[in-house]
Amino acid sequence: MFSKPKPFRQINKKDLLGHLKNIISSGSIAFAVVLIGKAMQISNYTDFYLIMKASITSGIFVVMFIGLMVAFNKLAGQLPGKQSTSVRMTSGLFTIFTVVGQLADLTPNLPHEHVGKIIVLEIINLVGLFLLYQFVVSKIFSWFDQWINQTANNKLEVRQSVIKIAIKRHFFIFSFSVILICWLSIQFWLLPGIINYDGYNQLNQFFGLPVWSKTMPLAWSQHHPLLSTLVMGGIMQPFMQFGADKAVFAYTTVQTLFNAFAMAYATTRIVKWTDSLKFTIGSVLFFALSPVFAIDNTSVVKDTLFIGIYLLVGVFFADLLICGVQKRKYSMKVIVGFSFFATLAMLYRANGVYVVIPAVLLLICINSRHVNRLIALIILVTTFGTYQITDTLLAKHYQATPTEITEALSIPLQQTARTLKYKPETVTQKESQAINQVIDVSKTAELYDPLSSDAVKRSLRFNGNVVTKHQVLNYLKQAWLPGLLKAPVTYIKATLYNTYLYYYPWSNRTVQPAVLLSNNVAKPMKTAMFDYNMWFGVDETTNPYFIKYIDWLRTTLPMGVLFNNALPFWLFIGLAIYLFSRKYYMGLLLLCGPALNFLVLLASPINGLLRYTTPVVTWLPIVVAVAFVVGRLFNDEEQLKSKENLDIS
Repeated sequence: MFSKPKPFRQINKKDLLGHLKNIISSGSIAFAVVLIGKAMQISNYTDFYLIMKASITSGIFVVMFIGLMVAFNKLAGQLPGKQSTSVRMTSGLFTIFTVVGQLADLTPNLPHEHVGKIIVLEIINLVGLFLLYQFVVSKIFSWFDQWINQTANNKLEVRQSVIKIAIKRHFFIFSFSVILICWLSIQFWLLPGIINYDGYNQLNQFFGLPVWSKTMPLAWSQHHPLLSTLVMGGIMQPFMQFGADKAVFAYTTVQTLFNAFAMAYATTRIVKWTDSLKFTIGSVLFFALSPVFAIDNTSVVKDTLFIGIYLLVGVFFADLLICGVQKRKYSMKVIVGFSFFATLAMLYRANGVYVVIPAVLLLICINSRHVNRLIALIILVTTFGTYQITDTLLAKHYQATPTEITEALSIPLQQTARTLKYKPETVTQKESQAINQVIDVSKTAELYDPLSSDAVKRSLRFNGNVVTKHQVLNYLKQAWLPGLLKAPVTYIKATLYNTYLYYYPWSNRTVQPAVLLSNNVAKPMKTAMFDYNMWFGVDETTNPYFIKYIDWLRTTLPMGVLFNNALPFWLFIGLAIYLFSRKYYMGLLLLCGPALNFLVLLASPINGLLRYTTPVVTWLPIVVAVAFVVGRLFNDEEQLKSKENLDIS
């Protein structure tokens, strides 16, 4: 897949000049793109000439970039040779994501006369970005090859210090302590905790208080999973007699401890699978040092506890997968663990269904042992059956109203809303009547937000209307489909603006400016909706220093790239291509969960909501570890075959 690299000292002048040319073109354009984005943010995305003036200053950064890359190559001792198809494919996808995302990030608020100029700049960027990504991807793929091959050839250090042995022996305690200490250093600033918008809604239901709109009936709703509402309210209820702040603190403490347990257990399994202390400690630091996990733990919302549940589903699924690869029988501990947390994941969040069902179906298909296939089939029937029965009984007991059907229509409603705002002349009276059955046509143009469909979707619900399935089908047939045929470009733009933050990592936009990094650190809601005698949230008045810290993380490179939605998507894409190109096909199976989740995110109502992607991010260390195990087994088998062939000859 890779040509053998030449040592740095053996590279001739022609090779070196050609490589430096690539570095210069890549670096200059990459930094120009960054500076253009920064300048646009400063100038409110309107002054095109200020943008161009700022981009000229990229020369200083180009010199720095060239120096860093040359020094990097000297340290590595080699330059990449002719790139493989997998590297070019990965780099090409990343380039497309960058250019498309950059266009979506810049054009919504730019005057129309400047849009064409920006498109020309982005076309020029294609070459430089492709070279830059090709350089980075080739290095990462090469390092991963070396890591796997080094282990397969038994070149890892055998002798270990007493400290390393002690850490391995008590790795759960070590990991749990490090994660908890690092989290508490951030969570201290957010005591007693933050109640998210959705959290208020769930607590209103549990305690029987008025919900967000007075016109809405006071009833339980399946808009939020009933189990998560019961867990949230059940933990807080005993502490309400001591004050609402104590109740919030109790709940955030429970979910902090649970998520720390889940991540510590995950790293314990990783060190068992890989026998690599360095990588596992890196995984511990990944969980411990990311402020996203720490901030989420202080937020009273259904997504936070789901982080740990989702991670444990991934850990036990990885255990089942490794057993299948090694042709071993499943252990009872892993079967029970996966079944329990898989059922819990489906009950706690609808996204859990999109992970569990495909995962178990894959286990049934790939196992060569008939016993394991039978066990996987039993797991599928019991987990999905338990989920369906429990969810139905809870809904019946609390007389919960079903989820609004418009919740699944984010993409078509955004497309229709954009058409009504920018192409109203294309909408006929008949189409307008069909649209008015699902959203309020008179308010759509005003409510349309390119990054969020919530306001449009709920325009009728807040007026006390209930949208039926028949009305939705009528809208799709009589209004949405004709609109697609008449204004396809408008539909594409609507989808692009509502999804691009999930695959474009170079933006520091947030859907709600006051929400900052995690979309949970929000200005507190007025407490008339919930009978607390205080507000729970963070703003510039209550904690100005923490707000400045979070804002710095959000807007500063590389911090803004590390803690956003798109980076994990890129990593999963790159890893999938790497595994396929190396024929480590079994490692691809663990990626089915994140892949389906990202497809769900693209259909979600809000573009770039970080708490939607945080559970998926936790799978990154697991996926890399399983890829390592599969690659090592594949290489061991190849070496064994080669040895047998030599013996025969």
